[in-house]
Parts: sequence; structure tokens; C-alpha cells
Amino acid sequence: VIYYLSNLLVQYTPLLYDEASRKNINKQVAKIGNEVAILSVKTKNIDPLLNCITKGLEVADGSKVEMFVNPAENGFVMRASSEYLMHTNYLATNVRLTAGNAGDSLAMSMAAEDLYAGALHFSDVDVSGGAKDNDIRLDANFADSLQELQGELSANAKITRKNNRRNLHVTFNPSSITSGDSSWRITTDGIDMDSSRVAIRRFAVRSDSQELFVNG
Repeated sequence: VIYYLSNLLVQYTPLLYDEASRKNINKQVAKIGNEVAILSVKTKNIDPLLNCITKGLEVADGSKVEMFVNPAENGFVMRASSEYLMHTNYLATNVRLTAGNAGDSLAMSMAAEDLYAGALHFSDVDVSGGAKDNDIRLDANFADSLQELQGELSANAKITRKNNRRNLHVTFNPSSITSGDSSWRITTDGIDMDSSRVAIRRFAVRSDSQELFVNG
């Protein structure tokens, strides 16, 4: 199952991996052949096992993961749900996840009733994304009626490689955060990241009366 999932990422975002890793994944998938894989898991008292993998990770009993993979037809569908997921200072409730592929692209969506991140709280969180030809798109919506806060964030990331070093070029689509009567717009000419540096070009968060600007 792990190699099936890795192979999907190789198909839609191959430059996430170096050449040796891609060859190893392709080799392992070739050994499996075109066998259909069906996975259905319902958790019970899984926290001690998760703690060995990632300290502090907790998953509600009764959480479900269902997955279907058909290599012969390049078909993939996954659904997951959990009453809550928790890790250190983060808590998400009533989490639902769907993912699948259609032809030349991979798509996913995730929703949570509430998300707590330290002292921050967001409700009605909705995240969707997709991957195709080394391009990744991510869209997120959230709101908090108690603090009169809501946001719409959208970004694209282009993966490239130079001298075997992976580079991520991030741009923002029209994005905004609104609190009460104030609204801030998020713009940038691009953010470039690799293993040695982060270069930010004209990143700005602006309202009618305030501005946060980062360049460098």
C-alpha cells in the first residue's frame, strides 16, 4: 500500500523524489504487478502504536480509513474519517478526508468542524488541493464566528530540480483574511525554497490602513 501511494506521487509530482528514489519505487511497484489492493481499517486503542511513530499523536477510537487501488486502470480512491485527531498543541474534530485521481491529476479534500492550534481556534475548516505535472495547488477556507474571523487562502507550488536539489516556488492566488470590519489581502511575487535558503519576493499583507511587507 505504501508503494502504491508513493507511486501516485511519482506520477503527479515526480520531482519530489530524486532519481534513485523514483527507480526504487518503480521497482517495488513492478514486483507487485497489477493486483488490486483494498484496505479497510477501523482503529481501536491505537495511540500506543502511533506514539512510537510520532510522539504525542492521538486518534479517536473508531476512526476509519478505506482505500481502493487498481494499478491496471490507474485507479485510486481513499476515504477517512475521525472524531478527533490530536498532536501536542493541535486538535482537529470531526475530520473527513477524501482523495482520488482522475486521469492526469490527483485531488484531495479535507474538512474539520473545529481546529485548535495553540491559542487559536478555527471552525468550519475546509482544505482542498490537487497535483499535476509537478504543480501543487492548495485552497483553504476557515471561519470563527466568536472572533468574527474568516479567511480564504489559495496558493500554488511548482516543484523543480537543479543540481539534484529540489526547489519549491510558491505563489498566492487571490487570498484574504477578514476580522470584524477589517480585511487583509495577501500577495507575493513568489517565495522560493530549497534545502539551503528561502527567498521571499515582495510578500505583503495589506488592509486599507495597515501593511506588513517582507522582501529578501
